Amino acid sequence: MKKIIVLSAAIFLAGCGGTETKTPALSQETARKMFSAVKMFELYSWQSGGDWSYALIDAGKPLKTFAQITARRNNAKTSAELLFQLSALAAGEEVYWNLRLIKGFSYPPEDEIRKISAYCKSRSIRLEMIGR
Repeated sequence: MKKIIVLSAAIFLAGCGGTETKTPALSQETARKMFSAVKMFELYSWQSGGDWSYALIDAGKPLKTFAQITARRNNAKTSAELLFQLSALAAGEEVYWNLRLIKGFSYPPEDEIRKISAYCKSRSIRLEMIGR
């Protein structure tokens, strides 16, 4: 909701300059910084049938249940898919792993944790592991 309000305000202010403006009022980078005011994400992991799955969600979303989080279509089915999703985050953004301590979520084996942690570190993404 905050992002929509900020976007609306930015569009309104960009249009207030009259009709002579021929270049965008905001660069894509400036807009990204403004609209990603909440630079926090939640990461959840769970084991299903011997495989590990991951959900990376905006921390501003309302509290979810295990069933709601695990049913999302864009969940990562492997750590490689998760790393691809993490590649979309900017340096300095924060990821809180198992933030809400919802029953059913757990951490994968140590080698997977190290791989994900090292990737976040290499991209300057702050990864915090909760309850571990």
